[in-house]
Amino acid sequence: MFRLTKVTVLMIYFCFASGASICGQFKTCSSCISYASERCVWCSEAETKHTRCQPEIFASDQTWCNSSFIYNPKFEKFEEQHVPYQSVDDHDRKTIVTPGHIKIKVRPGVPVDFKMLYKPIEHFPLDVYFLMDNSYTMRQFQNELKSQAINILKELSAFTKNVRLGFGTFVEKPVYPYYDKNRYQKSIPFENVLSLTADISKLNNTVRQIDFGSNFDDQEAGLDALMQVMTCTKEIGWRTEARRIIVLFTDAPYHSMGDGKMIGILKPNDMECHLKDNIYDDTATTQDYPSVSQINKVATERNFKIIFATIERVSEVYKELSNAILGSETAILIKKEEGESNIVPIIKTAYLEAESVVRLVSDFPSSVNVKYSPDCNEIEKKNCRSTHLNPIVEINVTIVAGSCLDGNSSRVFKISPHGLHDIDVGVELEVDCQCECEKVKKEKSPVCFNAAYLLCGVCICDSDSKESNVAEDLESPHCRYHGQYVCGRCICKPGYSGDTCEYDDNLCMSNCKKGTCYMGKCNCQEGWSPPNCMCPVSNIDCIAPWSDENEVCFGNGECKCGECSCDKVSGKNESYFGTFCDLCTDCAAKYCKKYEDYVYCNYLNEKAFCDQSFLNGKDTVVKIVNSTEIINDNIQKATWCAKLLDNGTSIVFKYHHEDNKLFLTIQKEKQIPPKANLYIVVGSVISAIVLIGLLTLIGWKVLTDIYDQREYRKVEEAAKAAGFDVSNPYYENPTTEFPNPSYRPTK
Repeated sequence: MFRLTKVTVLMIYFCFASGASICGQFKTCSSCISYASERCVWCSEAETKHTRCQPEIFASDQTWCNSSFIYNPKFEKFEEQHVPYQSVDDHDRKTIVTPGHIKIKVRPGVPVDFKMLYKPIEHFPLDVYFLMDNSYTMRQFQNELKSQAINILKELSAFTKNVRLGFGTFVEKPVYPYYDKNRYQKSIPFENVLSLTADISKLNNTVRQIDFGSNFDDQEAGLDALMQVMTCTKEIGWRTEARRIIVLFTDAPYHSMGDGKMIGILKPNDMECHLKDNIYDDTATTQDYPSVSQINKVATERNFKIIFATIERVSEVYKELSNAILGSETAILIKKEEGESNIVPIIKTAYLEAESVVRLVSDFPSSVNVKYSPDCNEIEKKNCRSTHLNPIVEINVTIVAGSCLDGNSSRVFKISPHGLHDIDVGVELEVDCQCECEKVKKEKSPVCFNAAYLLCGVCICDSDSKESNVAEDLESPHCRYHGQYVCGRCICKPGYSGDTCEYDDNLCMSNCKKGTCYMGKCNCQEGWSPPNCMCPVSNIDCIAPWSDENEVCFGNGECKCGECSCDKVSGKNESYFGTFCDLCTDCAAKYCKKYEDYVYCNYLNEKAFCDQSFLNGKDTVVKIVNSTEIINDNIQKATWCAKLLDNGTSIVFKYHHEDNKLFLTIQKEKQIPPKANLYIVVGSVISAIVLIGLLTLIGWKVLTDIYDQREYRKVEEAAKAAGFDVSNPYYENPTTEFPNPSYRPTK
């Protein structure tokens, strides 16, 4: 009874596994074992009546296939080279990772891991470039620059002997009114005075011999020079494996994008090198200053650390700038006799961070997934740091091949520490995508009606054979009378599928919206999910085209079957609404603030430039119209916004979303705040005072008369009550009556 129950349970489990798996769809051994999303095994037994490709759980079922005919490849791993840790110098760079080479054979979808050990190299290379404001007011800090260079070499000598220093200067673009050649000395936007060198004496002599220039306004071309220092790799002498640090010395604010319009320069900065004979060429007078975002982009991509060494007066300006540039810092520039600057400690910290923390890169194709534990490419690298107590960093590498490699041959890939050349772990990877029984063709088999080769238990037709196209009959019993038996396999009629045409695909077509019915199941089109192919796999339909962060439903909801289901607004009795859950009663101010910088950029520049700098090419429609047209633009759902500028004026614009696009309408004229008329204000105040006085006087007179009349009546009534004659004895009636003697009244 117990054995019967056990067999029944196993049969139910196998049926369930077979129904949920797609292994049964594969018709050859190579396609079966190459499927990465599920572990499938192949039965090459010639006389089997079951589906040959099944989930791995079937390997233990002897009723499905004899174990000697089951092909289920396992991974193999061979570590071939272990190289001991060695130091490194400029001329002979030795390996600092182990193993040196490893050979791996794995099937798709099966993870294989190995341990990689890393030890920091000695004398880690460091390049420091001093970029100095060459205006006349900076001459007092000339000796400070030399002192800082000496201190850097002194502080870092305990850690490395591989430091190079360079020096460059800048003042301003030589264009009026920022610079007047008739009144001031020379003004160069950037000059590479000394490329990176290990000779400190050259730097001291160069700094001692520099001539200071001048400009007309307070701001200077620091960002312009900084862009050239970062992009001119060959001219400056930056080493790809070195930690790169730029120290910018200045005592003045900086010009940025848009300031070039004041001197007639409209072309945006192209973020390219333009040095000619180590001097920023005429391009400086034809293209604008770079924006802060452009500086941040280049500094991040090329791994620069920037230190702004400024005086106290402008330190807040550069602190805000350093907050906008990843990894940059601000130091206070102090004359030696006044105290010690914090420039050297910042450089020392940056060097030790680069020297002790490992970040790995590899050249694996996208079909191969590589994971590191700990993940040393994350922002937090707590377990990826080499210390004196634990100098060796141990990293577990896991490799999963998602598909076969091109050509089904082994290839060698490399995993190496970032920035270090010829120091890597060579991974010779072979993805097992072909069964052993497929490598040698057999003779045509009677099992295949002598029309095909029997490979791994399957009849494979010879495409060059005339017999391969011969059909046994039109409605073969082998195909349940629903197909044609050709070259050992069934060619099913439309509407039927399966090895023996056993599935009627017409039964599930009504529920298969975005797919086709095959082998009794709905096979979805690419991008649609089972079981009925009605819901998209991707969340792209729930991401607004104008979303900067590509957030699903703006982070205010959940994507369900391609549509956003909005959450409730925190702390309020309402929910977000809109196609992408991007609307709420208090959201208008948020989006006005979000779009105002993009609007200001379009107000000043071409739309293509602004799309690249702000929205990364998002689908937007921008119109710039006059004040009359923007008022007459009768779009009911458009929201009014205004960006306040530093001079008190405002840029008025409207935005709305329609057809998955962001529409922006910008008013061409700036909104000027109304000015009060002093005469009207003073006249109105005086008139109001006079009017109030007259009304007060009239009111007082009326009340006084009423009071007097009331008091007089009281006195008169009191006198009559006491028996006094209140009439005036001297009063004479002003009228006199004279009778008419001739008048006779009529009867």
